[in-house]
Amino acid sequence: MAEPDPEVTPAALRELMDCRGQDAVAKIEDKYSGLANLCRLLGTDQHSGLSGDPEDLEHRRQVYGRNVVDPKKPKSFLQLVGNAMLDLTLIILQVSAFVSFLLAIFAPAPENDPDSVGEHQANWIEGVAILASVAIVVIITAVNDKKNENQFQSLTDRIDKEVKCSVIRGGVPVEVLLADLVVGDICQVKYGDLIPADGILVASSDLMVDESSLTGESDLMRKDTTSNPMLYSGTHVMEGSGRMVVTAVGIHSQAGLIMKLLGAAAKDKSSAPKKSSKKKNDDLEAGGVEMEALGSGEDEVIKDHDKSVLQDKLTKLSGQIGLAGKWGFREFGFWLLYSSPSSPSSPSSPPSLSSPSSPSSPSSP
Repeated sequence: MAEPDPEVTPAALRELMDCRGQDAVAKIEDKYSGLANLCRLLGTDQHSGLSGDPEDLEHRRQVYGRNVVDPKKPKSFLQLVGNAMLDLTLIILQVSAFVSFLLAIFAPAPENDPDSVGEHQANWIEGVAILASVAIVVIITAVNDKKNENQFQSLTDRIDKEVKCSVIRGGVPVEVLLADLVVGDICQVKYGDLIPADGILVASSDLMVDESSLTGESDLMRKDTTSNPMLYSGTHVMEGSGRMVVTAVGIHSQAGLIMKLLGAAAKDKSSAPKKSSKKKNDDLEAGGVEMEALGSGEDEVIKDHDKSVLQDKLTKLSGQIGLAGKWGFREFGFWLLYSSPSSPSSPSSPPSLSSPSSPSSPSSP
C-alpha cells in the first residue's frame, strides 16, 4: 500500500475533524474530492485497509503520532507531602504549635508558685505534640496519594497492553492493541465499543453513538456517511456497527485533547509559542490557542483547534448570549428614549370657561 500523501498533514486532518455534520461532508467533497480520494491520499483502501507493512506502520507513527497519551510525570513523595501540608486545618495546627513554642520560650515564668514554674518549663511539650500529630497526618495522606497514583498508572498500563480493537489490514480483520492503531487504519466498531481514535465513517449500519462525554448532550447521535460521518475517540457505540478510517490518534484525538486540557497528559514537546504579545492577546480574546503539530518536514501552527467539542459549543453559546444581550439592551434604550414624556415647549392653555358677560340661556319651562 502506498504511503500517505505529504500534503495530508496532522494539521489538515485536525482542521477536517473540527467540522460537524453537513459541513464535514461538504469539506470532504470540496477539499479532498470525496471520501474515496481522501483514503487514497492517506494510502489506504476503504475495503482492504492498510497493507500491514511494518515500515509503513512505523512511518505513520512518526508522522501522525502514536495512539498513546503520555501521562503526566507523577509527583514525587516530597511533592505529595508538600501538597498535604497545604490543608487549612493542618496550617492552623502548625501555627498553633509555633505560637505554643514562642510562649514556652519567651513568656516569663511565675516566681512565687513552684508548681507553676514546673508547668511552664513543660509547655514546649504541647507544641511538639501538635507537630507530631501534623506529621503523622501528612505522612499518611502522602502515602495514600502515592498509592493511588501507582494504582492508576498500573491500570493505564494494563489498558494499553490488554485492550484491543478490530482493524482491517491486507483485507483481513485482525485484532491489534490500541497503541498499535495508526492513521489510515480501517477500524471496525460495533455495539458496546469505545471508539479508540478519531475517524470518518466509510460504512455504517444503524450506528448510534453516545457523545455525552464530549458534548454533555445525553441524546444519542445518529452517524452515517451522508450527513454525520465524524466519529470521536472516547465516545461509546450504543447501537449498530460501522467502519471508519482513522484520522487522528493519541494526543491529537479528542480524548487526548481533553486529557491535555485537564492536565492529565504530558506537555507536547513540539509546541512552542512564537507570537508577539499583541497577537497573543488578540487570540486569547477570541478564545483561541495555538499548538504546533508534527508535519512531514516543517512545523505547522494550528489555531483555534486546541479546544474540545464541548468548549467549542460553549464558546459559540456565550457569543450568542452576548449578542442577544447587546440587542436587548439597545432595544430597551430605544424604548426608554421614545416612551419618555417630552418636555413641554409652552405652558398648556387653561380650560375654556363661559364668559361672565354672556348670559346663560333660560331654561325651558
